[in-house]
Amino acid sequence: FAVCRFGKPRVENCTMVLKELDKPFNNMRGQMVFESLTFNEGTKPATSLPLMINKVWGRPDDPSNPNLVDNGTGPVVHRMLLMLTDGLTNEVEPNDYL
Repeated sequence: FAVCRFGKPRVENCTMVLKELDKPFNNMRGQMVFESLTFNEGTKPATSLPLMINKVWGRPDDPSNPNLVDNGTGPVVHRMLLMLTDGLTNEVEPNDYL
């Protein structure tokens, strides 16, 4: 699994990968994840969602992306993203998430 944090949507590095898919999760990494939580930034889940997906799984249009499945001949890959937010956002319209 991977862990990302997001905030400050107008800042270049607003989405940070705190634990990559291929890295182990240990006590030190868990502490870093909890210490990275802040509650003084904007909550922009619709803006941050594609940024997190691209950072964790790579861009779907990049042929060098090892996470691509080639026309059904590759392995079956199930992906899930669980986003925890404070729920305070102005991105409330369904079209914000398309």
